[in-house]
Amino acid sequence: MFRKNTFTKLFFLTFFLLIPTLSRACPSAGDLAGVGAEPVLADCLELARFNIETGRGMVQGSIYGAPETDLALVGAAEEALTRSGAALRGLSGLGSGPVDLYISPTSYTLGDESDETMAAAQLSSESTPGGSRTCVMAAFPTLALGEYRYTIAHEFFHCVQLSEFRSAEARSGSAWWVEGSAEWFASLTYPGSALSDGWVAGFDEISATVPVTQMEYASVVFFWWLSQNFGNGRVVGLLNAMNGGGSQEDALAGVVSEQDFLKFVTDYLEQNISQPGGRAAASTPVHEEILDIGEDREITLETQRFVAYRAMLKFTCGGWESLERDRKGVYKALRLPDGDWQKLPAEFQSDSEAKIDFLVAGAATDEEGFNLFLEVKKSPCIPCQAPQYSDGPEACLIGEWYLTSGGMGAKIGEMLGDVPELSEIDYPDLDGFLSLRSDGTFTLKADDRGSMQTTAPSGGIFSADISISMEKQGTWSVNGDKLVQCYAPIKSINIDETITDPDGETTRITGDRFLGPKLSYTEKRQFICEEGRLEINQRALFAPSLQWVYEK
Repeated sequence: MFRKNTFTKLFFLTFFLLIPTLSRACPSAGDLAGVGAEPVLADCLELARFNIETGRGMVQGSIYGAPETDLALVGAAEEALTRSGAALRGLSGLGSGPVDLYISPTSYTLGDESDETMAAAQLSSESTPGGSRTCVMAAFPTLALGEYRYTIAHEFFHCVQLSEFRSAEARSGSAWWVEGSAEWFASLTYPGSALSDGWVAGFDEISATVPVTQMEYASVVFFWWLSQNFGNGRVVGLLNAMNGGGSQEDALAGVVSEQDFLKFVTDYLEQNISQPGGRAAASTPVHEEILDIGEDREITLETQRFVAYRAMLKFTCGGWESLERDRKGVYKALRLPDGDWQKLPAEFQSDSEAKIDFLVAGAATDEEGFNLFLEVKKSPCIPCQAPQYSDGPEACLIGEWYLTSGGMGAKIGEMLGDVPELSEIDYPDLDGFLSLRSDGTFTLKADDRGSMQTTAPSGGIFSADISISMEKQGTWSVNGDKLVQCYAPIKSINIDETITDPDGETTRITGDRFLGPKLSYTEKRQFICEEGRLEINQRALFAPSLQWVYEK
């Protein structure tokens, strides 16, 4: 296990350390990296010996190096190990065996890259008298002592992992939690450091498509969020869950719920994740999927489980209706720039010609992954920008109008008059109030009572008293002598009906009932407007003619 430099290209190294008894040669870059360099042997002296207090008592720390080793490096290494032990004491009794740290006498060189900060850790093959195995670390010198300390803290946590979680060494596919938690521990030891920022940039770049469980060091962002929201003990719980032999994804799902992981995604997208100590993670989320939507269409958003999924939906201006057809996993949508996280609204619109942008965050912990199937439709009733009528033929129409004669209710009553069994018909008005506003919107209301009677075969009289309340909304415009009204979907109609039988017994029927159609629709009717009077006429083939007369 090792920590790679965050500012140069990534590469994988493997090594095994054998621990001689007394005579030692400090490992060189070639020894550790396995890139074919000739080992540089040197007298390796014990330069410092001290105690490291961990969550399970004291362990010995030793630092080895060549005689010419800079004492500042020795002091920095000792400080990093003792400080790491202090940080470890807060992590639910975790501990480590003795630690031998070797300060390498050479810098690592590969092609044109040189002086890379790098360190590594491995357990020795022999046990101490107390039964624990010594953790052997090797660290390459660097000009930046702060990065040197931070790297040693990272490697020290590998010692803890190798001591406490043996699967950290044996299982494949463990890099995401092995390296991610070690980087988290380094930031816990040195809170406020910017030395993990390179891995955060890596998370920004890949996290829209790559599961957290397939990352390496970049998963530190997830570990920061986990400790920030649930405490350091939850990180330890996750590491314990990884120590089994089953699926790591299933084990993670047992520690972090689907709603928890969605919260991680939304916190990341809003840049609400902090390192230990409170420094904000230096993240700049990248939106991998951007959809421009200008017409009715179906939308499918999908990805693997444990991906920090996000998509930008950019709707053209005007009004929209959305319907969720199918979903696996969970999601929330944020209307930019200052909305709240919620489901994509069933209806939404813009107040200007600007686009409507929604940031969608999705998450899944089940092996089926995340899938969201949406159907969106553009509303013909809501223009991109509301008009402002102040003159012309529209000016006469603006105002509040009250029905004085005609209308749909009167026509229904007229048609029911042809039914012999019905008498004394007074059908309620269905469009008694019309408000046409200067911004191009209108409201049509029905709030009226009516009654009718029918004669039973026995000669008795049934009577019905009916109250109807209904409201329609939409937009209006004028085209020549036509009033054009675009109606938004009608939600419901409230009916309150009392029926009295020949014996005087009454039955009351009340409730909201759906009144179609479900979609927007448009009417074009001829109008005459003058001196506070509005006449609207509708003529169509195979349908009765209708007239409405309104007065202000």
